Amino acid sequence: MSAWREFLFRSIFGLFIFQGVDANEVWMHSSVYIPEISEGYLITQVGQGQQSWREAPGVLPARMKISGNGDESLLLACSNGLQLSYKGNGSLAFERFEQRVSDGNLRGLSRSILSMDTGTLEIDCRSIAGGSQVLLELPIGSILMYDTLGSVVLEYDIYRRVYRFALHCAQGSLELTDLSGEHYSIETDQAITGAGSSINPSLEISDLDERMSGRLGAFVLRCRDELSEVDENPQEWLSQMSIISMMQDRVLRDDFVLRTNPEGKQPYIIELSFRPRLFIPRYGVSRALSEDDEELY
Repeated sequence: MSAWREFLFRSIFGLFIFQGVDANEVWMHSSVYIPEISEGYLITQVGQGQQSWREAPGVLPARMKISGNGDESLLLACSNGLQLSYKGNGSLAFERFEQRVSDGNLRGLSRSILSMDTGTLEIDCRSIAGGSQVLLELPIGSILMYDTLGSVVLEYDIYRRVYRFALHCAQGSLELTDLSGEHYSIETDQAITGAGSSINPSLEISDLDERMSGRLGAFVLRCRDELSEVDENPQEWLSQMSIISMMQDRVLRDDFVLRTNPEGKQPYIIELSFRPRLFIPRYGVSRALSEDDEELY
């Protein structure tokens, strides 16, 4: 076999292998299992006609927002192995949640971005695949979690206009990046507590107390008791997941840029402000024109 034919044969063979792997491994929008919706909470499906539920629906697409004020915490299990518990007078939303699925295996690489305005969030991301991203957006900054068992408590005083927060890490590590760009990292058995405005709160790093360690242990036991029904049933998760069409997203994005930005300039990105400052226009006062002003006219 000549060198050219050997190169051509290997190229075609490699192309078939690549296509075979690509066909069996896809990125999909994730799903969430909710065993019971506690009284006082409302689950809203984002981007699906604003459909909402007040009773336990089982497995749902992860594009959702949880809002309300319930006495009991709401428990959730995610298709990538993430487990959560939320309680508070506020909201928790899945801004972005996707994972790589290969031959029905749901423990591939995943990317999740959640946001919370106020409330208490207990989270266990120790079972997700290595290299996965878990990001929590807060009014005080962003939290990256690495193999973390921990909790986030965030309160807002509407009269004093200050936040009070506490980040607890029983296992793994987490990193807080505040709105000024400063980074704070804690590891196993550490906590960050703070208070102040969203722009520049004061904070300190301390040891995790026994009470919070016990609460997180109880959270793990509750997850084992209430989230075991669909944990080993991938078909339940897959029934509410959908394939992410990267090509379609790229075509729609390119078409949008061509139609709205024909000069090819970089667009300005306008980000959401959770509590924007009030805009108060100034009042103008009319006066008589001076001699200099009259000369202009």
